[in-house]
Amino acid sequence: MTDWTTNSQYSERSEWVTIHGALLRSSVDFTIPDSTSTLLSWNKEEYNTEGSSLHSTSTLPSRITIPLGSEYNYAQFFANVVWDTNSTGIRSIEIYKNGAGSSILPRVQGPGTNGHQCMVSSPIPINPGDYFEVVVYQNSTVSVTIFAATDRTYFGIRLYKPI
Repeated sequence: MTDWTTNSQYSERSEWVTIHGALLRSSVDFTIPDSTSTLLSWNKEEYNTEGSSLHSTSTLPSRITIPLGSEYNYAQFFANVVWDTNSTGIRSIEIYKNGAGSSILPRVQGPGTNGHQCMVSSPIPINPGDYFEVVVYQNSTVSVTIFAATDRTYFGIRLYKPI
């Protein structure tokens, strides 16, 4: 995978801006139990420009936390999951803010036949200490796998600050 933050092919182009944020993945698949809202944890970072104050792979690895003293005032979130084949029931993916669903963050729900679910939020206001997590749900009557090791399951944030 190309590292867009350091790739010299792109870094010399003046129209590119500095990326602030993180792109998180997991090296292991997730088993999602039937009829249970489940937090996803992320043990790999493609990049993390803010260090462990934004995300840690060992302490609360499900969370992206806006660092205390942060100069950022808006963030955009994106997430994608790849479900194993099972046509029974529904699948959903949602981004929680501070431990609960939020009307300003997306929630995607669809039939079990939809193997991919992707979401992108609009930039939303944030405060230092806010934290965000991906929560998934399925009700197929059995556990269903989310394929994480494919690199197509991820969670990310773009941070914006005033000029």
